[in-house]
Amino acid sequence: MTFLLGAGGALFGAVAGAVRLSQAPPELRGRVAGGFLFLSGALAPLGPLLGGALAGVALPLPFLLAGGLLLALASWAGRGWR
Repeated sequence: MTFLLGAGGALFGAVAGAVRLSQAPPELRGRVAGGFLFLSGALAPLGPLLGGALAGVALPLPFLLAGGLLLALASWAGRGWR
């Protein structure tokens, strides 16, 4: 699955780059490609950083919800046993 996501992103990038360069005049294609590569390289670390930050917040959430649900269920079930 991870491979397919990576391959899909790479194919989208290749097609988007080809479309972008086809719309630029021939004398500006170097500037368009250079600017895009510079911005892509500069912004590339933001994806993993954002993913790590979201995983740090989102990963404990299901466990906290399940724990809260179990505590509520235990207190509700505990009343029935008395």
